[in-house]
Parts: sequence; structure tokens; C-alpha cells
Amino acid sequence: MLQKVRIMNYRGLKDTTIPLAPVTLITGTNGVGKTSVLEGLYFLLSPQKPDAAVFSRYPKSLLQTNMPGTVGLSYQLSIIGYDYHSFWKECPTDGASECRIEAFFSTKKILWMMKISDFSSLEQEIKNTATAYGLQGGVGVQYALWEWKLKAKKDNSSHELTDYSSKAVQQLSIEPRFSQNIGSGNYYTACRYIDMSSTKYIPDKLPLQTENLLTDALKIINPNVTGVRHDGIPGRLRVIINNKSEYSLGTLGSGAESLASVLLMLSELLNAGEKSDFLVMFLADEIGAGIHYSKLEEMWGFLLRFLSKYPRIQMVLTTHSQDCIDAFCKTFRNAKPGMAHIVQLHKFDEIEGVQTTVYPYETFTSIFSGEWEVRG
Repeated sequence: MLQKVRIMNYRGLKDTTIPLAPVTLITGTNGVGKTSVLEGLYFLLSPQKPDAAVFSRYPKSLLQTNMPGTVGLSYQLSIIGYDYHSFWKECPTDGASECRIEAFFSTKKILWMMKISDFSSLEQEIKNTATAYGLQGGVGVQYALWEWKLKAKKDNSSHELTDYSSKAVQQLSIEPRFSQNIGSGNYYTACRYIDMSSTKYIPDKLPLQTENLLTDALKIINPNVTGVRHDGIPGRLRVIINNKSEYSLGTLGSGAESLASVLLMLSELLNAGEKSDFLVMFLADEIGAGIHYSKLEEMWGFLLRFLSKYPRIQMVLTTHSQDCIDAFCKTFRNAKPGMAHIVQLHKFDEIEGVQTTVYPYETFTSIFSGEWEVRG
């Protein structure tokens, strides 16, 4: 699991280091950078896939074109239908030429870098690929450049891991992407992101194991739920009440839809995690959004039982709800020591930037008793 993540010149975070537990709840005022931490982790753990489409608040264009790879070129071009110009232009902090996210786990270090470059500054091979596809590199044409690196130190208990490196490039004007693996070694991670305040996620199929898991979760919202099934129509689930009546999932309210989305994505993450050599990470923005405050402790209890059964999954979650924080503390104060902590972000001024205060599990009783320190 990741022990800490350092975010440099990414959006509003100039240089902020956040320690990570198996479950980390990030809180703070609006605009302090909670979501930016999740975005940084997502890009760090998604080699060759700097895809901002998972962040629903960013606009999407209507472009929908695919272009096949060209024989003899090591970069492949695809146009996938999103306009990220404003997104990537805003990523480096004002005045910075690039942003960097780095994280540490065991004897390994992962690094992701991104910067904006004019066509004239690109590597010659990328220029050749662009020309082969008929793209123009005139004045004003810019690219977002990414690079991932994984480095590992040799210790007494493991073999030395071959360093991994990968690069990707995206033209900001019409959304093509070139990608190429370089170096050697494997770097497999499984990472999923969800914004509980806006995302509704339903897969095309619903395995039996997932049906049972989701049924147990939805009992939190309505104890009369006895089953769940896929409607056969994309994006639709049916819930069974008292083994006889069926209703659409939305009938139980937005909280049920949000909770279902979390559990469905966690189930998908478990399957993806079977192929992961290193990290399995679940990122949730606005955890608990749409769920009544009286049900939040039950939600956390369910997630704690889930994590106890599947300990490979690491969670980083955000909230600004005091009710959600209180329920989190009541649940995890009796969990395994060190399993969870709270990180509060504070922004004092432009010089100091965003600072952190870490609240370990020993402080949880004081927090839901209203005794915790609030700064910023």
C-alpha cells in the first residue's frame, strides 16, 4: 500500500505531502484541494491513460473519431472524443512549467509528470508521427506530455525490480493521443474513481457475487431489500422488496444509487486487482453524498467489513460533512490500529500553500465529541 503521496505544482497544491493509511479520509474547506489529491492519485496510478473523462465536472466535446495505428511508427494515435484543453492547461500551478505526483510504497517510488509543450519542443519521433497523420504543428498548437516512472530499491527480502517507464502525449486542440512504452518491467495497478455527488455507475453485467454484495449494502437504505437484478437495459437495476415486488433502483432515492455505484465499482476493482502486481486503489469524492445522516454509520460499517475481507484495497476518500466524519470516527475507532486516519487540509496563505493535519485513530473519540482542532 502507498505510505504517502507528494503533490507538486498540481492545480492549487504547490507542494503538499499527505500520509496514507489503508483508509484515509480527507477533509477541509471548499476549494482547499481535496479533489485535486484524488485526481493526482488517479493519474499517478493510470499509466498511459491520462483520461479525465472520469471527472464529470469537466466539459466533453462531441468529437468521436478513431484512427488506426500507422505501421512503422512506435507512437499510436487515437481520437477518443473529449476536449481536455482547459483541463490540462489548468493543471500546473500558475507559473510552473510542469506538475509532479510521487508516491512511496515499500521500497518503491512511483512518479508521474505532466507539462504543456509547443510543437517545436516535442521529441522528433512525436513530430514525425504527427506529420504522418496529417496533423499540423504550427504556432499555437500545444501538447500535454506525461511520463510515468517506477523505481525500486533492492532489499534483503525481495529481488530487485526492473525499473518501469512509460510516456504519453496528447494534442490539446483536437484530442489525439500518442503513447509508447519504453524501458522494461511490469507496472500493474488497479485504480477506480467515483464522485458520489454526481456519478451513477452500473455495469453491463451483474455477477451473482456482486448481486449478493449489493443486496446487503442496499439493506442499509431499506431493510426490506431482498435482491437485486440487472434490468438487461444499460444503466438500469431492479431491486426486489420482500421477495415479491420489484422497483427501479432510483425508487430508493439518490443515496441508494450512490451507494450502489460505490459497491459496483468496488466489485469491478476486485476483479481488476487480481491482475495487479502492486496497488489496488479506490478513490471516492464526497463519500456519503445523498445518504441520510442516520445511515452513515451503517455505510462505514459495511465498508469496514468489506475491507476486512479484501485487505488489498486501499481507500482515499473526501468529505466536508461533519456527520460523515463523526460516523467515520465512531466506526473506525475500534478497528485495527493504524487502519484509518483523517487528514485535514488547510490553506493559510499563498506562500505556505496547503498544509496538513493528521488525526490518527486515537483521536477519533475526541473528534465525534466535538473536541477536535479546526484550523484554517
